[in-house]
Amino acid sequence: YNPYSVLEEDDVYGIKMNDSKLSSILLCAVLNSTIMNLIIEVNHQSLTGKINTLAIMVYEAENLKLPSIDVVNATVSKIKNISENLFIRPIEKVFSELGASTPEEVSLEKVKPDRRELDKIIMGEILGLSDEEQLEVYRAVVDLVKSRIDKVKSVKKTRKTKEGVNIDKFIETVLKQIGDENIGKFYRENILSRDDLEDFSIPRSKRVVVEEQLHGWTLRIGKTTVDCRSEQEAKYIKLLSETRLNDIKVPRDDEYIGDILPRLSDMEEEVEKIIDSHLSSVNKKTARKLRSMLWGRIMNG
Repeated sequence: YNPYSVLEEDDVYGIKMNDSKLSSILLCAVLNSTIMNLIIEVNHQSLTGKINTLAIMVYEAENLKLPSIDVVNATVSKIKNISENLFIRPIEKVFSELGASTPEEVSLEKVKPDRRELDKIIMGEILGLSDEEQLEVYRAVVDLVKSRIDKVKSVKKTRKTKEGVNIDKFIETVLKQIGDENIGKFYRENILSRDDLEDFSIPRSKRVVVEEQLHGWTLRIGKTTVDCRSEQEAKYIKLLSETRLNDIKVPRDDEYIGDILPRLSDMEEEVEKIIDSHLSSVNKKTARKLRSMLWGRIMNG
């Protein structure tokens, strides 16, 4: 909630509305209602090892699903009155906000009064949930948060990096976000299945640069320069080198390479975007290790 137009940059991102009819106060009300806690807990996980932290990346916030809301001005006015206090007071931990630390302890009367008034409008008047259904939302939120905290406590003996990141859980979470339809599957199904392939090996950890020379296209790999038969071949090898492949299979058909390059580029960029968002808070040494492990899983299946 930013009524004073605080500047935004790398550490503070604003949330813009796609629907110009939705007032900022109503958007803030929806985002701060308890049902959004439920949506976030279901779709996002803590990867930091801190029991009180739920990491939400920028791209994840962009993809949050909000209830479709079409309300009259009277409802907006009620929300404004309630929000005057809720939006400026310190928001406490979930258990304190809802007055319960286990699902069995949850009751409507224990919820902080200003939060309960907001939830009655968002969940009750706008979304049409009964009191019993709202009670189930509260119970589910408490249960999910409690389970997350208990899970973090239980994985202390699992394999971790120095930063406390559970490597196996981290990799599985990122791969789930990337999905099965990725550049690795495309490479295996549409390239490795061909019978016109040549092998091209790249030394580990060497950066590949495409260069156009008078005699044609080349790749500069570290201090070594390698001639390529075409621009398509050079760009194809460079792109796949960025997936951490060391032994690259190259089709002899330059026209086919030209046809698939845009799609390969889009898929590689999308994977890198997701990986980058998850590694943004990890130190460089650990990030390099995790990135290499992720690409290994993606490209090798």
